Amino acid sequence: MLKISVSKESDVKKIFKVIVTNETGRQHSYRVLVSPKTIDRFDLEDEELEDVVEKAFLFLLKRESPEDILPNFELMTIATYFPEFTPGIDM
Repeated sequence: MLKISVSKESDVKKIFKVIVTNETGRQHSYRVLVSPKTIDRFDLEDEELEDVVEKAFLFLLKRESPEDILPNFELMTIATYFPEFTPGIDM
């Protein structure tokens, strides 16, 4: 079972640090930007952004191994690879 930890790295720029830890304790670290355009497009609230990023990683980890996920990306980059992705929706 993988553990996902999300923390806000920058309140101004809406950058989140995500750490995925596997069963053996190995960690993978990522930086995810949630752009103002994404926030506006999907009507996301500041208080829910950590949850949105966590759900995005749950979505990604169903499809990719932690080693295959880009270390730095904007949230909607996921939709470039997986068009069915919508922020904040459990998939």
